[in-house]
Amino acid sequence: MCPSTGRRDRWRTRRAEPGVADVVLAYARNHAPERQYRWAANVVITSAEEFVRLRESEWSQDYQRAAHEEAPLEVWLNVVDWYPSMRFWVAQNKTVPIRVLEILARDTDPHVRGMVAAKRKLTPELQILLAGDPDDGVRDRLANNAKVTREALSESRTASLALLRGRPRRSWKGAPLGKSCGAVQPAVADGRVGRYAPSAARS
Repeated sequence: MCPSTGRRDRWRTRRAEPGVADVVLAYARNHAPERQYRWAANVVITSAEEFVRLRESEWSQDYQRAAHEEAPLEVWLNVVDWYPSMRFWVAQNKTVPIRVLEILARDTDPHVRGMVAAKRKLTPELQILLAGDPDDGVRDRLANNAKVTREALSESRTASLALLRGRPRRSWKGAPLGKSCGAVQPAVADGRVGRYAPSAARS
């Protein structure tokens, strides 16, 4: 019986023994203030091999650790040097230092640079560097960054226009526009007037 209302508290009398959910909930209530919803206190990744093992694990707890836990600078540099395929996941980590992002911002893989461009902790210098990236996807990721500066956006717009000017114009069919296609002028072919026949067809 509930002492305040005098009615039976049904949800408390359904189970005589606490279940797994009750135990987990009680543990969370007792430890959440100290844990701050982290996996554990002062947990860090101690080696490049451990990071690779966590990232390639089939357990969600492991690759969540690879995405959120801290690591010494030496460990990050070792992962970048020894495991090039892991550079994208290094850039994804929430605690990766700026010094490592400076290295990854110059990586040859545009996917890695795009992940770096999405980081909110980027310095203005790194934003300017990525704003001039030749890959459209990298510049788009930077433009969608919540912390992007006006200077970086202006630089990205300038780089996009410069790259567009340097590319050959193409028709709607995919053929390059130029002398080979001729100018679009009226022409007579087989006794009929072709309004969009190229000038080359008249010769």
